[in-house]
Amino acid sequence: MSKAPGSIQIRRMLPTDVARVQVVRRSVRENCLSNPGRITDGDVIAHMAELGQGWVSEIDTNDTPVITGFAMGRRDGNIWALFIDPAFEGLGHASALHDTMVNWLFDQGLQTLWLGTEKGTRAQRFYAQRGWQLDPPHEPPEVRMVMNRPKLSE
Repeated sequence: MSKAPGSIQIRRMLPTDVARVQVVRRSVRENCLSNPGRITDGDVIAHMAELGQGWVSEIDTNDTPVITGFAMGRRDGNIWALFIDPAFEGLGHASALHDTMVNWLFDQGLQTLWLGTEKGTRAQRFYAQRGWQLDPPHEPPEVRMVMNRPKLSE
C-alpha cells in the first residue's frame, strides 16, 4: 500500500528516532525545557523500554520520511510527552498521536489516564477539547488533567 505524499503516518518510536525527537522537543514554543540537557537520549530510550511506549508522527516528503512530532505514554497511565514541531502545528499530527497513545493505554487495561500541563496554555485547551477533565487540587502554574476510559455502550 502506498502512502499519499504529505499524509500523516503514526508508528512506534524506535531508538534511532530519539535524536530527531529531541530536536522536536527543543523546538516547541510552549512547555520549553529550561535545561535542554535535563532529558537525555538515554532517558527517552529507557522510558520507552521500561515505563511505556512512544510514537512518532511523520510525513513523506520526496520519498523521505520526516518526523513531525512524538508522544510517550507510561504504563501507569501518565502522558509523559506530546510535542509537535511548530512547522507542523494545526495539521492533525497532535490529534493523531494523542488518539494512538490514548487507545494503546486503554488497551493495556487502564481505567484512568493523567497528565500535568501548565494552566491556561494551548496544551490545556487541546486536552480539554478531547475530553480531559481538570483534577483539582493542583499546584499553580501546573494543572492535573484526567481522562477516564469510555464506558462501552450496551
